[in-house]
Amino acid sequence: MTPVNDIDIVKVSERTLNGLHKALGAVARERKYLALTDAPPLAAVAAFSHMLSQAGCPQLVALDGKNVIGWGDLRPRDDALAKHVGVLGMGLLPEYRRRGIGRRLLDELLERSPFERVELSVFAHNTAAISLYEKAGFVHEGVRRRAVKLDGYIDIVLMGRLVGAAHEHVPSS
Repeated sequence: MTPVNDIDIVKVSERTLNGLHKALGAVARERKYLALTDAPPLAAVAAFSHMLSQAGCPQLVALDGKNVIGWGDLRPRDDALAKHVGVLGMGLLPEYRRRGIGRRLLDELLERSPFERVELSVFAHNTAAISLYEKAGFVHEGVRRRAVKLDGYIDIVLMGRLVGAAHEHVPSS
């Protein structure tokens, strides 16, 4: 297996869109981590990527050589009073999990974040991801009970973190 330091984290490009689409589909078909059961059509993934680029939002992929093995993005919230808030989405292929790649993706996204606050939702049974987010400074903000019904009910944990200058001025308790 490729050493973690040999995994590249790069911006999504035309060259990586197909690989991103395949990785998204592979993780979705696991039916454990995403609120999808397969990837959207490639054209929809390309449109989403274009929207992020136009909005100045980071969208990254992790590459093992030329193969996309994971992704991460921060998308803007849709509501007018939350333009300062980004929503995190990320995933890794199974064989690349628990090797520090997710943390590298997350750190890179937060470093490039144009947002003052980043929020996310994660399936409650995904304890590895919850631990990653906690270590990166995200705090639990709530639980949506039985929020998803996919092979049974799934609770969703809501987490958030202040970023950049906004984070610096928050008094710690």
